[in-house]
Amino acid sequence: MNGLTAIILAAGESSRMSFPKALLPFNHEEVFFIKLINAFVKIGCEKVVLVHNQKDTHLLKKHYHTQDQKKFILVVNSNPFSSRLFSLKLGLNALTTNDYCFIHNVDNPWANESVLKQLFNHRFDNPVIKAVFDGRGGHPILINSLVMNYIKSYEDDSITLKKLLNQFSCTSVMVDDPNILININCPEDYNRYFPDMPFPLDI
Repeated sequence: MNGLTAIILAAGESSRMSFPKALLPFNHEEVFFIKLINAFVKIGCEKVVLVHNQKDTHLLKKHYHTQDQKKFILVVNSNPFSSRLFSLKLGLNALTTNDYCFIHNVDNPWANESVLKQLFNHRFDNPVIKAVFDGRGGHPILINSLVMNYIKSYEDDSITLKKLLNQFSCTSVMVDDPNILININCPEDYNRYFPDMPFPLDI
């Protein structure tokens, strides 16, 4: 899909998890960030950017060789105490394509093809397209070039992404997937949703 990209935000400290969320096993073949990259590439994203914490760089690069490096970009956020908006700006500045971009958090490893295509099919409706299940918004969000450029030029990194996006017209797309609402924040969350994948103690 021409002009379609994705940014995966994974620069947090993962303090409650005590383990890099990007590297949690989704299944026996894929960790979270690889699962997400594969999903976005499968539906036609030209570039997928992972914005990550500097301390996780060498661990992430163990998986880097498995990806198409023409499509996958690793971006380091060297400030672990920065805002989510700051990470997003780093990701957007790494892109040369400026038409449409999915924004996704790495702690939600579910990104199914049907939901992504539903959002993309509504890309002409409004600058912001979000997935909604049971009246609640979830992952991911799709933004167009107008929003992308506005975020890149926005100087106050302390504003929440939600508040910033609320400045734009938004289309809510009702999807039949409760997984869009889930965040994996701690070992209890992981064990609940991945009972067949014991919480990893070693990397």
